[in-house]
Amino acid sequence: MPATDPQLVIGRIMEISAGELTGDSSKLYLKLRFKVNKVEGKVASTTFSGITTVREHASRMVRKRAEKVDAVENMATKDGWELQVSALGILNRNTYSHIGGKVRHLIIAELRKAVSKLTMDEMIEAVVSKTLQKKVREAGNKIYPLRAFDIVKVEVLKAGGNN
Repeated sequence: MPATDPQLVIGRIMEISAGELTGDSSKLYLKLRFKVNKVEGKVASTTFSGITTVREHASRMVRKRAEKVDAVENMATKDGWELQVSALGILNRNTYSHIGGKVRHLIIAELRKAVSKLTMDEMIEAVVSKTLQKKVREAGNKIYPLRAFDIVKVEVLKAGGNN
């Protein structure tokens, strides 16, 4: 949205799809958010604010006779960013609740282990390229077959030291 004064742009959240950034149309469902923190002339500096998945993408993964496992957890990257990561796993069949709980705990543990080893830039790249999701899905398959797994939302709670 246009602004008459450059100072009015500070604090706004800009959203762009990963498909537009990477040129890969299969990633149009993934939205990256950036917050404007400084304006110099016609150039606005931004910091990463989060990732969201289009609601229809997550809804499409859920089917009849399949169990949905939601996992939401606060995590920290190697360079000090504090994040809230929301993930969605779909089991092949409806199952006992204790199996879903075990899968949820494993998803959280795998995400926490992977995120703690990555910087924020590496984390964004891993989510957009789906390497993080693939690693967690493979680990989850050891307990019960996951039909689908995706990171639905990443929200920045506290920016790292250099921003």
